[in-house]
Amino acid sequence: MADVEAGSKREAPATTPEQPSNRRNKKKNKWKNRKEYLDTKSRPNKKAKVETGVRGNWDPIVKSNAQFEMYYQALKLFPEDEWESFMSTMRVDLPATFRVVKSRGDSIPLNNIMKEQHFSKLKGVMIEGKPCPLPENIPWYPGGLAWQVDMSRPMLRHSEELFSLHQFLVSEVERGSIARQEAVSMIPPLVLDVKPHHTVLDMCAAPGSKTLQLLEALHAEGPHPTGLVLANDGDNKRCYMLVTQTKKFNSLAFMITNEDATRFPNVKVFNDKANLSV
Repeated sequence: MADVEAGSKREAPATTPEQPSNRRNKKKNKWKNRKEYLDTKSRPNKKAKVETGVRGNWDPIVKSNAQFEMYYQALKLFPEDEWESFMSTMRVDLPATFRVVKSRGDSIPLNNIMKEQHFSKLKGVMIEGKPCPLPENIPWYPGGLAWQVDMSRPMLRHSEELFSLHQFLVSEVERGSIARQEAVSMIPPLVLDVKPHHTVLDMCAAPGSKTLQLLEALHAEGPHPTGLVLANDGDNKRCYMLVTQTKKFNSLAFMITNEDATRFPNVKVFNDKANLSV
């Protein structure tokens, strides 16, 4: 301590002009190597996929479960001779389904663009030696705005022949003009027949496909409905999914709660005509 003068500073070692750049490259290469290590660890067939052009050698999904089958056989919901037909139907992959958001002003032009510029190009296209299935209109959905393609989502994402259609759907989903939703999920909001003055309580709302459809019905006659959609989910993480699904709609007649549905608090909605207690 006696040899150290007060206020003295330790001299920094001499550096060359190349050192800062080297440090940045080192950090960049370190991150790159880390990413490659994780990719290789999680997807061991990655190099083979790049070389052969085949999208992975993944193990097929096991579509059987002994406990599931035992449970439904014990219920005896249908005759024994229909069991194999039931199981074979359960193992069929669901088609990819989506719909055009009706309440947006460009829904009809967008639907026409999709048919004329994308669906029409799929005629005669071969995928894995088979004709590409063409998108079909879901007949019971109003306005002809819902579609289904008889292929799995992985095929739609990974097929080079469907790249243009997939990119179009992804961009329109991000813009909020198209919603990806299972066909069976589209039915409850249609049956409920929501009007702009209705107050709707969606108790198990996440991830939000039906909630978004309810909001569309609420805004069917204009941007300022007198009603309200109250969406609740008991799982906090799934509530964030709900926010992501519905934020593109920018509705002022919408709120999200995170409550246990068995102990949901009393709610009062006030409007010009009446007070509604829930």
